[in-house]
Amino acid sequence: MKPTPNLPSRKPDAWLKRSACQGAVATLLVATAWPALADTQHRVVAGDTLWSIAEQHTGEATQWRVLQNANRLANPHQLRIGQVLKVPAGAAALPVANASVVFVQGEVLATGPDGQQVGTLRTGTTVPEGTLIEVRDKAFVRLKLADGSAFGLSSGATARLERLRRDDGTQQSHTVIRMLSGRVESDVVPRQHPQTRFDVHTPMAVASVRGTRFGVSVSPNEATSEVASGKVAVRSLLNRRQTTTLAAGDGARVGTTGGLQRGALLPAADLSALPTAWDDGEFVSFALPTQPQARAYRARVLRSDTPGAVLREAWVTDPAVLWQALDDGQYTLTVQGLDTLGLLGQAAEHHFQVHATPAAPLFRQPAAGTTVSGSGLTLRCTELLDVAGYRIQVASDTSFKQPLVDVTRPDRCEHVAQLPPGSYHWRVASLAAGTPAGQGPFSLPSAFVVSADASTAGTDAETTFWSPRRGLSYRVQLAADAGFTRVLSDDWLSGSQVALPAGAQDVYLRWQSRDAQGRTSRLSAVHRVTPNNTGLRTEDNQPVRSGDNTIGTGNSPLQQPR
Repeated sequence: MKPTPNLPSRKPDAWLKRSACQGAVATLLVATAWPALADTQHRVVAGDTLWSIAEQHTGEATQWRVLQNANRLANPHQLRIGQVLKVPAGAAALPVANASVVFVQGEVLATGPDGQQVGTLRTGTTVPEGTLIEVRDKAFVRLKLADGSAFGLSSGATARLERLRRDDGTQQSHTVIRMLSGRVESDVVPRQHPQTRFDVHTPMAVASVRGTRFGVSVSPNEATSEVASGKVAVRSLLNRRQTTTLAAGDGARVGTTGGLQRGALLPAADLSALPTAWDDGEFVSFALPTQPQARAYRARVLRSDTPGAVLREAWVTDPAVLWQALDDGQYTLTVQGLDTLGLLGQAAEHHFQVHATPAAPLFRQPAAGTTVSGSGLTLRCTELLDVAGYRIQVASDTSFKQPLVDVTRPDRCEHVAQLPPGSYHWRVASLAAGTPAGQGPFSLPSAFVVSADASTAGTDAETTFWSPRRGLSYRVQLAADAGFTRVLSDDWLSGSQVALPAGAQDVYLRWQSRDAQGRTSRLSAVHRVTPNNTGLRTEDNQPVRSGDNTIGTGNSPLQQPR
């Protein structure tokens, strides 16, 4: 009896092995013309399997089903010694290609194919086949492939670029991304060759696609896939009979038992009521619309000028998100609901703009809520470095539709006003230096009262303060120099002001806010304050102490925030 080679068997890494995409998915993908190439032949010898033959001729053992189809083998277990098999030209081994990093946010580590850690990925880095990528907390990376496809790995993801192959002559590509944890979002170009493949492998399922946008998530208990456009073939690796084809708006989940569950994705939420402009230099926050069928939400902020450039991401059960402030620019907010099956819904998009610089000065006098004389009233605020000037407004209400004072000052943030008795609000903004010139956002207004019987405020104790936002506490740093190498004080305050008695040298101030959940803003711009008297005091008139609990100025150690 002639020996009969066996069908490829399950090896320890069998969950990585998959067949080429067939059937309905293949017929719906777009194929372009490619040069005619000659097929090759293989004569079966003892010990051959379709797996070994495919690996020998194509460099990829997973191409065994291509050989089965090309040779019309009803039973791939039964190969005869001496049998001649056709190896299609399209199944030949492809040259190794690379991926390139087009965007990175935060810390993303790479380990090379040889197991040696390459280091931190940067924009423009070339990433070879076999590289292991680890995305740290609050980080994100997006890579582009040789055929123009791209994929992004979210915070906490670990993935190996298992196969990066591309033949520029035939335009055939084969990409395999092996997801070990986390989530990948893929934008795949249409097929340029009928044997082109883009596969995402997980320990429980395989997604095979061309010409579509889709996502795949991996956790210890499940793997999920959702399709935004095009079609994706999903197959359970724990139960080979569990397969399905997903169209746009569909998703599937594969659990630890291998069962495959399909589901329609939650519709995109209506974000039209969200604000379109932000001038807050501390935080960016959105109160998201609720979806009755959503058990959680994923919200992300992307740069509008760079596709797939994720800057912020949050998973929340309460439909409200808050992030540290963004640089000035145009952004896109995307929101997806997470259903009970674990599938992310269709993405809703909302475009918004941030314009928070140059930062507004802090108030100095008159102090908030005080009663002052309107005769020769000095309005004074802190001064920022590298600004062209300041704009000061006074109005009888907080709308400022008809300001009673509206002046610009090119040098100092100061203005002497003559005001009749009454209640007033004032605010101030910085004017940008350089080109193009412009104005930053106004500060939140501060109130004061003018009385004919009051004396002019600010002669004995001058206060630097700001209008606090609800629910925030503030850290204030004071230093003797603008570089903060000689820190005088660094403390979290219960209020929103620091008294600076007159007579001291120039003092430099910057601050940071913190919400009730402990999330902190970045440090503010540096403000210069010129007190009138010696010594620095807090709002309850206590001396501002240095890090070693002394009251001296200069060269004191930094006091840690409480």
